[in-house]
Amino acid sequence: MPATLLDIQISTPYFLDTTRHNHAHDIVKSLSLKYDVIVTVSGDGLVHEILNGFAQHADPTRAFALPVAPIPTGSGNGLSLNLLGLEVLGRSSKVYSNHSHRFRKD
Repeated sequence: MPATLLDIQISTPYFLDTTRHNHAHDIVKSLSLKYDVIVTVSGDGLVHEILNGFAQHADPTRAFALPVAPIPTGSGNGLSLNLLGLEVLGRSSKVYSNHSHRFRKD
């Protein structure tokens, strides 16, 4: 069975919260391409911003080679459903909902 995102260990993760519309786009268009993967915990809009940022990157060919791994947490998750299929989408949503207490900001 192929490895899933949940099976992969990232050696040095770098976490970043986006705080405004097009924030991810602005970050990604000048992103150092030293990373192995971009993981989004979001709805479809953040993935859209990242891909548009890749298109404006100084080296778009290398930028588009960087894998984007969405963990769907939006209201509809249409993009993730089409990319991952219903079975994977259901599993990843369950993992998020089982651990959502870790993401609350009270």
